[in-house]
Amino acid sequence: MAEAILVIGGTGLLGQPVARRLAREGFAVRVLTRDPAAARTKLGDGFELFAGDARREADLEPALVGCVGAHLSICGGSDVEVEPQAAVALGAAARRAGLRRVTYVSDARAFVNNSQHPHLRAKLRAEEAIRRCGVPYTVLKASVAMETLGRLLEPERTVLIGRANPILHWLAADDLAEVVVKAYAKAEAVNRTFVIWGPESRRLSDALAACTRHAERRGSVLRVPTLLADLAATLSGRADLRQTIDTLREATRVEESGDPTDADAVFGMPPTTLEAWCQKRREPS
Repeated sequence: MAEAILVIGGTGLLGQPVARRLAREGFAVRVLTRDPAAARTKLGDGFELFAGDARREADLEPALVGCVGAHLSICGGSDVEVEPQAAVALGAAARRAGLRRVTYVSDARAFVNNSQHPHLRAKLRAEEAIRRCGVPYTVLKASVAMETLGRLLEPERTVLIGRANPILHWLAADDLAEVVVKAYAKAEAVNRTFVIWGPESRRLSDALAACTRHAERRGSVLRVPTLLADLAATLSGRADLRQTIDTLREATRVEESGDPTDADAVFGMPPTTLEAWCQKRREPS
């Protein structure tokens, strides 16, 4: 019988690749979601769906029955309390369920010296809740996902949000998913925190230019002030746009920290370059 792992946030930008990768590895993957119908549309068959709120232990408990592990990868958007609350609830439920491992995706900028930023301070609190829960854990401080770039590409233009142009170690979501899967198999990953960077660093504008080139678009670059982008996200009600704006806002304010050397030694360096990722996006699915 296949071992079961619960993925919390399994329909999201980073969580969905994890759910699919775990399933390919032979795990029975469960997904906790607020909207099972929408999750089924996104994920298709092959996943057991549980309706619930990640912040409620009562919702987590039935989904964890019989599981060996749980993976947390959620974004609360403008509500920074969602992640630490979910981490506390998961830790308590996982301990009672006797899980063998809990994994959590944090942020490569989530360090004490950046704790003045509410989003990163919340990540640190979530990390601490996972470490203190009494279940063997692995925390992954991940760099910005390449998939974020795809949300800035429109048919006639490329959208840049704000004025800053940070250098980031772009990480493919599929590479992060591979790290998560390896974390469940490697004893060296138990009760450790790792910084996960992609294989190369590029400025945001350079990364977007590469994506535009591969998409064979010749439209203009539209630079949108952050406040206007905030308003557009609010009026449109698009959760994906809100997440992208929040991610890039933090990326422009705070540089990535830490050292990925330990992670590369345990899991191997993530292999996907930005050029390779862009090329893959062009290929028929």
